[in-house]
Amino acid sequence: MRTIQTIALAVCLLAVPVPAFSAEKPKDDPTATSSSTDYKWPNTVAGKSLDEWIKELKSRDPSVRENAIRTLPMFKDARKAVPAVIEMANNDREDVSLRVNSCISLMTLEIPARDESAAIRALVKRVTMDPQAVVRLHAAMALGRFEKSTDRKEAIPGLITSTKDSGSWEIRKAAINSLARVAKDERMGPDPKATLAVLEVLRAEYCVKVRLEAVMALGAMGKPTDGMIRQKVMIALQNELRERDKTIAVWSYVSLMAVDRLSETYLNALLTFLKKGDVPTRSHAAHVLGVIAPEVKKQLTAKNKKELVEGVIDALKDPEASVAQMACWSLGTMAQSFDPGDTATSMLTELTKDKKLDPGVKDMAVAALKSFEGKPWEGDKLIKKPEKSDKPDKPKLP
Repeated sequence: MRTIQTIALAVCLLAVPVPAFSAEKPKDDPTATSSSTDYKWPNTVAGKSLDEWIKELKSRDPSVRENAIRTLPMFKDARKAVPAVIEMANNDREDVSLRVNSCISLMTLEIPARDESAAIRALVKRVTMDPQAVVRLHAAMALGRFEKSTDRKEAIPGLITSTKDSGSWEIRKAAINSLARVAKDERMGPDPKATLAVLEVLRAEYCVKVRLEAVMALGAMGKPTDGMIRQKVMIALQNELRERDKTIAVWSYVSLMAVDRLSETYLNALLTFLKKGDVPTRSHAAHVLGVIAPEVKKQLTAKNKKELVEGVIDALKDPEASVAQMACWSLGTMAQSFDPGDTATSMLTELTKDKKLDPGVKDMAVAALKSFEGKPWEGDKLIKKPEKSDKPDKPKLP
């Protein structure tokens, strides 16, 4: 089943601060491309083995410990250090930089299943009790990585508390993002307390970016099994359709598709935003329309599909490069499922020949044409993406 993906344009106003460092994905990782399988993990870094670096986590000097914890991701078996990192995260007396970096490490290191519960509890402690906002932020971000853990529900109460953190809107936003990840359950439906907490955010929150995250979360968590809660979600999302910031309205329609159904009414509303919205709204709408196109083809009429494709083709002429680039992206994405037609091919070809065109639009048009030829989609590589931890989860269409 096709899923709604996160906005990745530079105009997207969704980013939270990224960690001070993030471990580069090892090139012999199972998910790495075949062209980079020659990567070899080092046995030593700066002349020290993994065990020697782990020993430095016990140093009295906090700068030595910080250097050690930042070095761990360079080793293949760095998960051996996880118990020591959890201990650091649990220690209230640690230097603030060490508490931050322990949270970051628990976000990036591979964590053995036997240590997941302890890691979650340590992060919940940091997100709810740490006096430093920067520590609470990184703890909130880290908890989202446990979305597939059997212990993930241990994070829900702490994240619910964190959605009301007065220290920073960024903490509240990160907490909602992680809450949506750990609270969803495809078999039983989302955790009711989590859903109600996100609804409370929409009732009381005034920060646009936090509200947008909440709207996305309601779709990402999926359809509530409790009829009354589902009705509350529907009403809340319908209320957000009148929000002054129309990017929120765009994503409200997306989430309504996830908890209700894909309908002609919702589709037409998104097409209107693509034509008449401001620049961020048009970019968001172009992206969403490309992602839902395969489901429109499956679930709605041939007329609906034609209107969708024509609307995205028209957006190729948008004077704003960010909108035109996303329209190219959408056509390339939908071409992985069906042929958008000769008009789309012709328009994209014209863009590739325009010497005055923005390079980003031209590159995306080239990628889209390759997708039309049946080649794997490479357009995602042309758009700068936020860190993994910042990605809103993916609402599923029914």
